Parts: sequence; structure tokens; C-alpha cells
Amino acid sequence: MNISLPLTAKQGAFAIVVKIEDKAFKLFFSKKHPNHKSDNIEDDYQIDLVSQKVFESEKEAYEIIQKSDSQLLKRFTPKYFGTVQIDKVFNPQNEDVTDHYLTDCCLVIEFIEGENEEKLVLIEDEVLKEIEEQQNFTLKEVYNEFEKFGIMYHNEDGSAIWNREELKIIDFGTKSLRKIECEVDPSLC
Repeated sequence: MNISLPLTAKQGAFAIVVKIEDKAFKLFFSKKHPNHKSDNIEDDYQIDLVSQKVFESEKEAYEIIQKSDSQLLKRFTPKYFGTVQIDKVFNPQNEDVTDHYLTDCCLVIEFIEGENEEKLVLIEDEVLKEIEEQQNFTLKEVYNEFEKFGIMYHNEDGSAIWNREELKIIDFGTKSLRKIECEVDPSLC
């Protein structure tokens, strides 16, 4: 499968998200990507290893949710469709930038339309309270359910796509970034 990157794709510290039809393809950066960020890791091999482990942590979390009987987690996370091997990646100028990505680290999830995307901790308290009341849940309940299933990454970096009628939590996994960095380079801990 080939991916052509649009001019306005969402990017984070470790991946880019590209909408293809009704799905989001979350493709993880390699050390060669200019936006790859790892504040604590400098070795090229270790940078790729951190990206790979973040991908594996997120993949494992999605698989746990998919196999679980938790309607709460399924309600507040995107549907998961598995992973896909990417053959080639082209930038908006149609140049081959495949080496900027870990082509075997691509999650396929439900594309979420939302008015807002931000870190959960940055959503204003009164807005969050309004969303919770309107949708009949509390974020604390969702966090407790994540923890029950061994998903804890959301606490430090979880983001949400939301509007007044819907909230979906994204960027979660089974390991924190700190734990992953310590596994890759024990001298950091």
C-alpha cells in the first residue's frame, strides 16, 4: 500500500495521521523524519526503537480494548482495524519520503470528525463538565476502566477529539513514554 501525504496531515511527536476514506492511518516516524521528537534519546538506532515501542504499546492497547467486554472503552476510543504494511510514502510534492517512516508501524483506526483535538488535561474544566453531563459519563470512570485493562499511557499524553456530542480518546497505550525510554536506554532512569 502506498500513502500520499496531504498538505494538512495531523502530526504528533511520533507519528502522522492520514485520512483515507473513513479510516485514519497512523504511521510512525523514523529517525530521518524532520519532526521526530525524543527529548531524551539521541542515538539514531534508539530513536527508531522508541518509535517502534510506542507503536507496539498503542497497538497492544487497541487490541486489549477490541477483545474486551468494556462498552465504556469502546464508546470513548476509535474503532481499531489492525495494522498495515506501507510500501511507499510520498510527500505533497510527490517525492518519495518512505525512509522518514517505519513502514511496518502503521495503525488503522476509525477516522473521527471533531471540532477540537487537544490534550485531555488542556480541556477547560467547565467544557469537560458540560461534555460529561451531556454524554452521561465522567472522565474518571473512563480512566479507571483504562487502568483496569492495563492501559495507562493516557495519563501523561492522552489526547481527545471532541465536540459537544462526542468525545474520543486517542494517543494511549500500555506503557508510558518514560517507561519506553528507560527500556531503550536504562541510563536515563
